[in-house]
Amino acid sequence: MKHVALGIVIPVYRSTYSVARLTKDIQTVFHDVCTWHIYLIDDGNSEDTVSWLNGHCTGPHVTLIRLKQNYGQQNAILCGIRHCQNCR
Repeated sequence: MKHVALGIVIPVYRSTYSVARLTKDIQTVFHDVCTWHIYLIDDGNSEDTVSWLNGHCTGPHVTLIRLKQNYGQQNAILCGIRHCQNCR
């Protein structure tokens, strides 16, 4: 079987607990299946939310990318896709 690398883009705006749960579930599902990386795109959250995400949604397979302000879900997704170009 061909090696699969998966890039997962998750736009984040005013979300904390659901994102933490989602990242843990993704890690559980894909741990032994393929190479994967999660890109959390902070779409203009408050510093409190960003601090919480840094404390609860981190790891070697998770990258938090911060946008300066809220640009909307579509732009956040496009930003994440640009960062995961190496996932093929």
